[in-house]
Order: sequence, then C-alpha cells, then structure tokens
Amino acid sequence: MTSRLHHTEDRQVKDAATYLFTQETAQVTDRHRLRDVEQRAKMLQESERLSKILLDSVSHELRTPIAVITGAANALKEACDLSLARVP
Repeated sequence: MTSRLHHTEDRQVKDAATYLFTQETAQVTDRHRLRDVEQRAKMLQESERLSKILLDSVSHELRTPIAVITGAANALKEACDLSLARVP
C-alpha cells in the first residue's frame, strides 16, 4: 500500500514539475515572441522614416525638371499661338 502511495505521490510531483516546466517554457517563448515583435516594429518605423526621406527627396528632384519642362512647353505654345495669330 505504501509503495502504491509513493508511486502516486511521485507521479503527482512529476506531473506538477512537467506543468511548471511547460508554463515556464511558454513564458520564455512569449518573451522571445514579444522581443521579435518589438524589433520588427522598430525596423518598420525606421523603414517608414527612410521611405519618407526618399520620397521627399525624389519629389523635390522630380518637381524641378518638371517645372522646367512645363515652362518650356508653355513658352513654345505661346510662341506657336503668336505665330498663328500673325498668319493672314
């Protein structure tokens, strides 16, 4: 009888130890996942910041040539309009 009681107690201790180990492992895994999510969030923020800088720069670099082209096109159009107005 004592042997069976010790066996049951041993089994309960092993089950409790397994449960505690499983819980601790889950917490460690959750901390690792949280750390990974935080690192990804920081990387995304940095990526967004760099993208904004790039787009601002590209936008400026494109606006200047487009303004020159638009100005030249308008000047040519006005010159053509004046030429056509002079034709009898």
